[in-house]
Amino acid sequence: MIDYEDLHICQKLRTIREFQNISMEQMADKLGIFSRMYYRIEREGNDITLRRLVDICNAFNLSFKQFILFNRKDFFQFSQNETSKNWLDKIELQDQLLETKDEIIYQLKKENERLIIENEKLTIQR
Repeated sequence: MIDYEDLHICQKLRTIREFQNISMEQMADKLGIFSRMYYRIEREGNDITLRRLVDICNAFNLSFKQFILFNRKDFFQFSQNETSKNWLDKIELQDQLLETKDEIIYQLKKENERLIIENEKLTIQR
């Protein structure tokens, strides 16, 4: 079961916004809302809808998956001179590596199944 608090939405919003050097007012403008409303979203997590969260991800130029998987610990591994573009490139590379890993695991499982069947055939022939 997922607990909303475990997603750390508010912390992620603030960390990513500050990393991208966007003020709260600028973020509110990007979203077409009042600054006070964005403040409440980021600081208090008040009534953030999925639609609003998707809009925020778009404003950050992040996929929803990248936002949800964002980890504060990973963020602090980047140097302070790192640009948000480099950070996004690293996230994208990480996503690609994970997809490649999953594909390799799938292929190895298929090969393992094939070898088991082949082994069984050879055992029967003996």
